[in-house]
Amino acid sequence: MKEKNIEVWGISTDTPFSQDKFKDSLGLPFPLLSDMERSAVKSYHVELEISHPGIRSTVAKRTYFLVGTDGKILWENVNGKLLPDMEVINAVTKFP
Repeated sequence: MKEKNIEVWGISTDTPFSQDKFKDSLGLPFPLLSDMERSAVKSYHVELEISHPGIRSTVAKRTYFLVGTDGKILWENVNGKLLPDMEVINAVTKFP
């Protein structure tokens, strides 16, 4: 992806400490950004309300976006999987 000038970032509502553990456990080769205030989650409309007995919280749906240099979303996938599937890889390789 570097030769195509594509950067990958992950964003979640978890704390930076939790993200570091998650990143290390999977050996992810890209940075994870913390959105504890949920501003990105709200901006991209990927809020997921979860509830357990006595607890309600908002997290991010597992979603993938390709965002152009102009900030426009070129592609998105809400699939709930841990890591992107071949659809993501194929979409990325179509870029010049």
